Amino acid sequence: MLTPYIAEGLAKGELCFGIQKAHVIWRLHAELRAAGIDVEGARERGALVLRPGREAYFTEGRFEPARMKEALIDLIDDAARRGFAGLRTAGDLSWVANDPSVWERILDYEAWVQCCYPGRTATGFCQYPVGEFPANVVHRLTASHGAHLTETAPIGTHHSLHIRSAVHNTEIVASKEEPVRKYYYVVQQNLSREALAWGVERDFESAAARATQADIN
Repeated sequence: MLTPYIAEGLAKGELCFGIQKAHVIWRLHAELRAAGIDVEGARERGALVLRPGREAYFTEGRFEPARMKEALIDLIDDAARRGFAGLRTAGDLSWVANDPSVWERILDYEAWVQCCYPGRTATGFCQYPVGEFPANVVHRLTASHGAHLTETAPIGTHHSLHIRSAVHNTEIVASKEEPVRKYYYVVQQNLSREALAWGVERDFESAAARATQADIN
């Protein structure tokens, strides 16, 4: 998911900022280059900033929501001052799962971010290993985001991605057995489960775009 997400931001002239594991940064750079993006040029002009390690979230050795809020607002304002079309962030928060003492602070921070982003030229993508949290924490995490995506582990011949918003639930399924990979999508209302749209595309981006358009309509 990171590669098309970051690639779209760079294409739109946004400042793309991320905190990721070192091996993820290496792979992301490689995939962006393979997609024809000038990674070195983007880094030199400050359009692509990827920092390794969870320490980037810490101030004086601990996670401080107030400091992170200030840093986020500064990033958004700095992107605008430097002439970027907006700010696009991607943060790996997998380390949170192993530290229950920080869960409440993270939840408070995420709730604040959800209120902060609307109306600003900023897009955020938070990454959590939801299977490693208690159900009540997962519920609060997903409730504090406008939409959440859950990628399933490959099972048999299919691989699926769930995208859930406040109103609609989308599933995109890739078939691995067909000679030409196909991506099937269906959009349903959360409560009634009524199918609003469905179809098939030859790549993930097209299936996601179709599903998103159906969600908006």
